[in-house]
Amino acid sequence: MTTTTKRIAGIAAAAALLIVVVWYLAVFSPESHQLRSARAAHTAVQQQISSLRGQVLQLEALEKQIPSDKAKLVTMEAAVPDNPQLPTALAEFHAAAVRSNVTLTSLSPTAPPVSSASSGGGQTAATPDIGLSMTATGTYQEIRSFMTILSQMSRTVVLNSVNISGASSGTLTANFSAAIFDAGNPNP
Repeated sequence: MTTTTKRIAGIAAAAALLIVVVWYLAVFSPESHQLRSARAAHTAVQQQISSLRGQVLQLEALEKQIPSDKAKLVTMEAAVPDNPQLPTALAEFHAAAVRSNVTLTSLSPTAPPVSSASSGGGQTAATPDIGLSMTATGTYQEIRSFMTILSQMSRTVVLNSVNISGASSGTLTANFSAAIFDAGNPNP
């Protein structure tokens, strides 16, 4: 090999090396960086998709519970209606007395308190309940049946006190102090 041939081979090798370096710096390195960024973005999107699929499954499970929740809401609204519905409640008490064969000699509702003062000086709504005083007469079994029917009413009834007294004829007189509740809307 001659010096000219060696020189041309050296220049060709240097040119080839320069082309490889320029290609690496200008093409390969930026594309490699973009590829890594695209892979990282793809991984992040896959994680987000996985998270969203989990949320969709949770929402579908909740959607399946809607009919059951609506049925529970109807039951709760019957137990504690939006308004007092006093005539309906009194009719239910009368029906309970008829079913248990007791005689209601008195049934007196008391008006619920409208509001009470709060510590900040403003007004806050009191517990929306209506007190009831009842007197019933009947046998022990009849009064016991009356109390059982009251506990099974669709409307929430709380017996605060029961005083029972007897007569020589075997008839008992029961005085009840009770409360029924509503959600607080004052419109009857």
